[in-house]
Amino acid sequence: MAHPHFVPEITDSFVEMHEQYLVPAIYAQWAYRVAELAEIDSGNRILDVACGTGPLARAAQLETGLTGHVTGLDSSEKMLEVARQHSKIIDWQLGDAIAMPFDKNQFDRVLCQFALMFIENRVRAIKEMLRVCRPNGL
Repeated sequence: MAHPHFVPEITDSFVEMHEQYLVPAIYAQWAYRVAELAEIDSGNRILDVACGTGPLARAAQLETGLTGHVTGLDSSEKMLEVARQHSKIIDWQLGDAIAMPFDKNQFDRVLCQFALMFIENRVRAIKEMLRVCRPNGL
């Protein structure tokens, strides 16, 4: 049986609620733990898939140091607008997790926090994550 396609509309009020309540209560506290577990090294190239307003990307940026590079990818321009307000250093890009606008083997670490459940074609998204991650990456 096919499941109905669920794509929540990202409204301004949702983004405000997300940033005010969900980020501090859930996303931010786990972002630092995920970044730590990812064993990010100084100088690494990091991709945060479905980054939302960017708490994980910002945590990863702290781990990469001055020589690293972090990219946040999200399908919502409204979420990225808020993310850009938090960090001018991170490369915030509009794009889809199932068709990423990146070359093969481009990142040392590809991270995704609390988003896979909202991606309709999870297998394809994971294949894309593997495609853009360097061999021996994570």
